[in-house]
Amino acid sequence: MADQWLAMVQEKPAGPRIGSWIGTAVCALGISVCLTIVVLGGVRIMDAGGFVASGGPYEIAHPVPPGFWIQPLAFVGLFAFSIAHAIFASRVKAPRLLYATWCALWTAVGAQTLWYGLYPPHGPAPAWGWIIMGGVFLLVGLGSIAAYFATRGFFEWNHSEMSAGRLVVYWAVTVTAVLVGVALGIAALAAA
Repeated sequence: MADQWLAMVQEKPAGPRIGSWIGTAVCALGISVCLTIVVLGGVRIMDAGGFVASGGPYEIAHPVPPGFWIQPLAFVGLFAFSIAHAIFASRVKAPRLLYATWCALWTAVGAQTLWYGLYPPHGPAPAWGWIIMGGVFLLVGLGSIAAYFATRGFFEWNHSEMSAGRLVVYWAVTVTAVLVGVALGIAALAAA
């Protein structure tokens, strides 16, 4: 009985695995939406001075920007969509976006933090804390990209078991999903 079950689990299903293809596209869209909300939501916080609060017994000097509630959901979504994309992509032997997602996050947040450190919204002098933090984030993001290019190839082009035709379709669908996701992320943050 156990041998039959094991053989059934290990048997490769026939067909194109449409559900996994749809899953990779939906997850790429979700990653893009969440990443856009995290980065642009961070800009709102930096515009408010870099620290915000709400409630409590003390006077709130920098209130939470409107729509901040979506920010924690976007962080959780970024984790969930990244992991789900890796699962779906592995089922269709497609490149995974997990590493690229985190490099993009570190690089984007580092660039915005460095920019706001050099040109703070509330003062003419450089904000050294933001400059140092932005520099470290950029170093992590860009250093990770360089290390990955040097070791494997950023999007695992050489490690995909997909045919060239399917790989082109995969990237066309993924890039389209990412672009639509950016637009939806901007719209979601504006509506929040």
